[in-house]
Amino acid sequence: MEKYNTTKVLNKGQYSKVKLAEDINTGEEYAIKTIRVPDDDSEYEDGMQVVDLVGDDYDSDDEQDDDDESSDEENAGQSTGLAVLVEENTSKSNYMEHIRTKSEGSEQTVTEEASDPKLNHLMTLINKLKKQQTESLSERIQHEVMALNKIKNIDHPDSQYLIGVKEVIEDSIKQKIYIVFEYAKGGDLLSFIEDQNKLSEDVAKRYFVQIVRGLSLLHNSGICHRDLKPENILLYENTIKITDFGFCGMFKKNNPMFNSLCGTENYVAPEVLEQEAEYDGIKSDVWSLGCILFTMASGLFAFDDESHPKLIKSIIDVDYKMPNHFSPLLKDLLSSVLVKDPNQRLSLDDILTHGWVVKE
Repeated sequence: MEKYNTTKVLNKGQYSKVKLAEDINTGEEYAIKTIRVPDDDSEYEDGMQVVDLVGDDYDSDDEQDDDDESSDEENAGQSTGLAVLVEENTSKSNYMEHIRTKSEGSEQTVTEEASDPKLNHLMTLINKLKKQQTESLSERIQHEVMALNKIKNIDHPDSQYLIGVKEVIEDSIKQKIYIVFEYAKGGDLLSFIEDQNKLSEDVAKRYFVQIVRGLSLLHNSGICHRDLKPENILLYENTIKITDFGFCGMFKKNNPMFNSLCGTENYVAPEVLEQEAEYDGIKSDVWSLGCILFTMASGLFAFDDESHPKLIKSIIDVDYKMPNHFSPLLKDLLSSVLVKDPNQRLSLDDILTHGWVVKE
């Protein structure tokens, strides 16, 4: 790592830190992710993320050395990687209030109270599943590194929609992994949506098609993302870059089946929460894609509630409402993607031929 000068911290997570860096020889900027490999997985809590709508902000003058691990422990449960399951994210309160007050009639209607025995049973099941994860943190890190090494070697025009990986360096002495990414100067998609309040359908379509193409390339390469959300999509010169593969799943051709409970709940598919059987990672990614499109075009979550049990219920029941300003074709596309039965959801190929996508 001697050939890079690191400067400000871009992001922190439960087991990782991302810093802006400069190649000493070329002056080119990169983002370097440092992953601290744990001696014992028990020092971290597995689980899912709830409501992470703005992305974590960190002081640009945070110059702590990578060997200082205290900051990683203090920030356990933040957006990058595994997160503690929490009912309320108070650091997002201002923006959450903002999106609730401009809902344009798109608030959800929940007909049953959180005390519903069926809902309580579901919440108990989810908490039980959290404690019975089949993938340890070490395995997740291994999967992320494997996926990034595979992405690094993809030669395809649509690879421009995946974050560029320059190199992956494993330091067994320090028990750290360094991943050198291209630096996407445009920030993340969520911040862009927040700045605009919402995107026009034309702008949303341009980015959406890029996300679909990038996701399709991932799937064809045997990788399911499993945590697609605007925070994990970066922008660089009007081109999206899918990033953050901390929850990704690797699969052999034609068998993208998983049983791990992971992701960010506002974007996670019903079958992932219900866990009645193994779920298809490709089809659950498509659900997340629909949630992202909804957020781009509205500035809102498709599924959102201050009550965690009610949020879960709204996802399981596919209980959401389209804003009035959505065009008929956009409503048709979303209603064909946000479908409870994963076998009834549009495929990525079908999405690319849908009327909303092809209409000029």
